[in-house]
Amino acid sequence: MVLNGGAVTYTDTVKHRVLGVSEATLSTYTAVSRQTAYEMAQGARRLFGADIAVSLTGYAGPDGGTEDDPVGTVYLGRAMLQGVTVQRFVFSGSRDDVREAATCAALQLMIDACVQSS
Repeated sequence: MVLNGGAVTYTDTVKHRVLGVSEATLSTYTAVSRQTAYEMAQGARRLFGADIAVSLTGYAGPDGGTEDDPVGTVYLGRAMLQGVTVQRFVFSGSRDDVREAATCAALQLMIDACVQSS
């Protein structure tokens, strides 16, 4: 496995300009949504010419969140030749705890994809 690149896209503008997330998706569903994670993963795979790409978008805290998606909610997308999948997680703990748990979950998605393809 080779890492082709990465993008940190905290703002809607960068999600749109760099990863190609549609403005309609961002305005309709918000940056923290299944739909945004889906388009981010697709965009990352296309941008980096990768076989597999992952995306993460969520509320790490301490602020943010909604009634439906409280602090700790993270959507992880994985784009592969076979298609895109998105999973929703709700992690607990501090901002650092949520970010670490989300990172581990994203890495596990990558590992699972590599195991499935071998």
